Amino acid sequence: MHPVPPYKEKKDYMDVKIHQVHFRADRKLLDHVRDKSARLSHTDESVDAVDVYLKLENNHHPVKEKVVEIRMGVPGNTLFVMHKGETFEDAFHRALDSAVEVLRRRKG
Repeated sequence: MHPVPPYKEKKDYMDVKIHQVHFRADRKLLDHVRDKSARLSHTDESVDAVDVYLKLENNHHPVKEKVVEIRMGVPGNTLFVMHKGETFEDAFHRALDSAVEVLRRRKG
């Protein structure tokens, strides 16, 4: 299987890259993740890059767990959160909420 190039959207304030691991996401999911990721830069303007990894885990079982990892680039640091769920949307929203909380705690 050939690696899937990341879906990249360059914005004036934040670079969002969405990586799909072991599957191809549909445009609706990619757009949803990209649009909601803007919440991170609204929480902390120092976030300059976001990598979102959408992964399928347990590839050898009929029920595959959905994993979402969010890596945020801030000056001098990289912040990371991960959540699992039954759907990518659920896992993404939980990871996004955790990422926002990490940014809020970081700001003080």
